[in-house]
Amino acid sequence: MAELERTDKPVSILVNEFKDGVLGVPEIQRNYVWSPAQARDLIDSIYRKYPSGLILLWKPKCLPKFGRYGVKKNPDYLILDGQQRITALQKVLHGEINLCFNVLEGTLHISNRKNNNPLLVSVVSVLKNAFKVLTDTTEALNLKEEQKEIVQQNIKNFCKIEDYLFPVMIMHTDDY
Repeated sequence: MAELERTDKPVSILVNEFKDGVLGVPEIQRNYVWSPAQARDLIDSIYRKYPSGLILLWKPKCLPKFGRYGVKKNPDYLILDGQQRITALQKVLHGEINLCFNVLEGTLHISNRKNNNPLLVSVVSVLKNAFKVLTDTTEALNLKEEQKEIVQQNIKNFCKIEDYLFPVMIMHTDDY
């Protein structure tokens, strides 16, 4: 019989648990198939604090030998619903999917390597060093004071995406 446990987990924890192999993808799940546009739309929804779905995890008492996606250890939880979202988040936050954030407009864009717009800053850069992005952007451009305040607020709000809480349901079972 299954027992259900309800909790919330921030984006940063979900991404780290996935990267560290605490969360695993069972063989029944398809491979990652989302496009960069879908990953961008997920990040945009989180930035705007829109609901982004429930994550469903499964915690059986015993797991068979596991080794998908190069993970050498058995995960503590298997992802039943949310694998595309968690994988997209990991790929964006670690720079595998290159997204840029327009710090003045507060919009996300798929990165174009030829981009010369100083308002478009890599998502990874904003999250790693928001203060540097803020000072570099405001110094490089001749922004009015109100524009500087908008840039500052947009960067501040964007940095909160790692703290966004996903509702998580954990299903505990005796069997696999």
